[in-house]
Amino acid sequence: MKYSAFILIVSFFAFGACKSNKTPEKETVVEPQFGEDSDDPNLPLDERAQKQAYFKLGIPSNEKCDIQLHQAYLNDDNLSDAIVTINRLSFAEFRCKNLKNYEILNRDGFVGNYNYIMIYDGATNKFSIPVPIPSSAKKVLNVDFEYIFSESYTTPVITYRIKDAEFKNFYRLSDGVMDKVFKMKSYEDVGKKTEKAYSYEIQKDGMFSFAKDIKVFDATLTNSQEISNDWFGAKAQIKPTKTLDKVWYFDPKRNGYVTPN
Repeated sequence: MKYSAFILIVSFFAFGACKSNKTPEKETVVEPQFGEDSDDPNLPLDERAQKQAYFKLGIPSNEKCDIQLHQAYLNDDNLSDAIVTINRLSFAEFRCKNLKNYEILNRDGFVGNYNYIMIYDGATNKFSIPVPIPSSAKKVLNVDFEYIFSESYTTPVITYRIKDAEFKNFYRLSDGVMDKVFKMKSYEDVGKKTEKAYSYEIQKDGMFSFAKDIKVFDATLTNSQEISNDWFGAKAQIKPTKTLDKVWYFDPKRNGYVTPN
């Protein structure tokens, strides 16, 4: 994956991130112990990813973060790339702990810009700028890979939660740009009469383009009660039905999936 400047196009939402007019409580901040040229290519990739995450986001070295490395081939250059997920739950808790609505924020999982993804490019041996995935900080981003645009490289699928709902973003890397090409909801309104769940199925071919079509089906959340009791600790168990919701086709002109339904 070659690029001169890495760009990630995302849709930003107006979430109720933790904010207050009060002066935040003082804390001892330990500055990062590495500088701009601290990326040592001789270090293991996971160590480099952690250092780059702390440096690029300006995270104090005494802040605990969950940083995970997911390696895969993301384009056709035959060099291994990676998706790095960064979760700053500790920072979210600290930022919100003195607010009057803390209990609500805690229940919702501290929604805001506390989850990030960063791309490692095997061709340039460099890491991209971390980009936020607005979501609940209590749930670490989940990364899967699908073969959608080619059988020789994969498409990253990022799963995240916002309160009691779960979503998936599908991305395409092309010409140094990472675009979100498709988004779907896995489930919503857990435990309520309006509860809905969906599953997806990648087709063998694309009807109108080189990219495979995506079918979305109605589904059942088989552990609804478990998730109702623990929004962020329980792993969703989704059982697909044969009821088709929509078929999505890739439109090269829009660089995204569309549906006539």
